[in-house]
Amino acid sequence: MNEIHMYENKGIRSVWDNEKEKWYFSVVD
Repeated sequence: MNEIHMYENKGIRSVWDNEKEKWYFSVVD
C-alpha cells in the first residue's frame, strides 16, 4: 500500500509494512 501525501508543499510517500505493522514515511524532493 503506497500513498503520497502533501505536507508543506512536499510530497510524502508513506509505505505500510505489514510485517512490522508500521508506517514508513519518506520525503519526495
